[in-house]
Amino acid sequence: MARVAVLRGGHSMERDVSLVTGRRVAHALERLGHETYPLDVEEATTERLMELRPDAAFVCLHGKGGEDGTVQALLETLGIPYTGSGPLSSVRCMDKDYAKRVLLAKGIPTPPFRTFLRRAMHEMGAAAALDVAAEYLGYPLAVKPAREGSGLGLTRVEERSGLVDAVYEAFGYDAKIILERWVSGTEVAIPIVEPTGEEPQVLNLVEIRPRGGAYNFEAKYTPGATDFAIPAEVEADDASVLRETALETYAAMGCSGFARVDTILEGDTPGSST
Repeated sequence: MARVAVLRGGHSMERDVSLVTGRRVAHALERLGHETYPLDVEEATTERLMELRPDAAFVCLHGKGGEDGTVQALLETLGIPYTGSGPLSSVRCMDKDYAKRVLLAKGIPTPPFRTFLRRAMHEMGAAAALDVAAEYLGYPLAVKPAREGSGLGLTRVEERSGLVDAVYEAFGYDAKIILERWVSGTEVAIPIVEPTGEEPQVLNLVEIRPRGGAYNFEAKYTPGATDFAIPAEVEADDASVLRETALETYAAMGCSGFARVDTILEGDTPGSST
């Protein structure tokens, strides 16, 4: 059996969620007979990894530092095999602006969007273009940080009066934000695994039914706030399109090992694939 370092915690806004993930993963690995070394990622992590020399690292970090290529690049430097995608894919997937541009280049559907950087706001007066972006996208629209997960900083904006506050909220999480056309429909998460030496495989589709509307941080992690249907209750033709879109997205983003593709089924075709 293997000696596995379970990397968890860290310093992102999703630290608490990561600690829970790490605990569950460690227990699962131990039940399989593996020896685990749970590490709460901090300044001494690199030295600790060099001392342990584990056979592999299971990355349970959420958000910045864990999903953006940072820890992946470090583990490659140390020569430690790890779970999930590599640094480049992680960078692509973590940055919604970058990810959406990759998807568009590959012809994969994603909602219309516009990107704003805090620096452009301060140095170029880009705030004057907010109304131009909103007019292009139409209301309601989503305002969100470009490089956060779990719905952190996400606001649904119904009309002009709420736009500025939503922008300030998103900039509180990241120096880059996106405005995106709001898509309503059936939310479906599509898990993909890629066993060593095999082709990527789509597992059961998961239909997400948040009780309070938006699938934000509270809806994700508050017990009872969201219902799930596994497999998703969608038409067979829709399920086929979703699987195909998910595999195309997985390949376009350069993912490996495993991933989850989040989609919204709007009408007869996926309205978003991110």
